[in-house]
Amino acid sequence: VINPKDINEFGNIMELINQNILIICDINNLKTEDKQRFIDRVYGAIYGLKGKIKEISNEKYLYIPQDYDFLDNREK
Repeated sequence: VINPKDINEFGNIMELINQNILIICDINNLKTEDKQRFIDRVYGAIYGLKGKIKEISNEKYLYIPQDYDFLDNREK
């Protein structure tokens, strides 16, 4: 679980995703004005790496590298 406090921690998260590490990211500690920028950057990077993102609760996201499958029993 990662709790970035600054938008500049984006690079560290991308390094972990490039290593095929599954990450839960809680963005509650980011400044309000940085939250959407952070999410947009991560979405772009994950898309480029052919990974997936799932919002698991309010401001908590699961970053799924390309080599993982995600099964969500809540989806129909």
